[in-house]
Amino acid sequence: DVNKAINAYRRGERINIRRTILDVAIEKIHSQFREQLNPDKWESLIRKFFEKSGASKVEIPPKNKSEKVGDADIVAIFEPLKTVYYVQAKFHDGNTCDDFCVRQIDEYRDQPNQLFDGYTAISWVVSSCKDFSPEVKSAAEKSNVMLINGGEFTEMLLNVGILGLEEI
Repeated sequence: DVNKAINAYRRGERINIRRTILDVAIEKIHSQFREQLNPDKWESLIRKFFEKSGASKVEIPPKNKSEKVGDADIVAIFEPLKTVYYVQAKFHDGNTCDDFCVRQIDEYRDQPNQLFDGYTAISWVVSSCKDFSPEVKSAAEKSNVMLINGGEFTEMLLNVGILGLEEI
């Protein structure tokens, strides 16, 4: 809106074009993700995000190991930073996600065979939902798990760039 821009200029306010573009784009792109992707493609998109972010190694652990405790859909290792990310990827049609996802990633991260000596372990739940319920937020805070909703992940993806995302 030109009038808004003129009035903002007169008040000495700066226009944050990047934020304006992101605010418009995030909602539309997130909506497209929810329409076009499925759980496997959502997982692949998150994997690509870590690859584009410079991860030294990104893997998707086996799904059906009988002795498996907890669950991580993606493990991303950043060797130079001595950091490992354990990610539970959730693709939901709804607007919220239940706290089962937090328990899954928390149990997976805390297994002795998942610990890397000298590395910082970071646990994320990346969901296509619009928000998390208060129960999920509380569980995540208690377990030191970062919750990332679909809009936040879309912004993160835009920040690392979309070049190379032709096929997921």
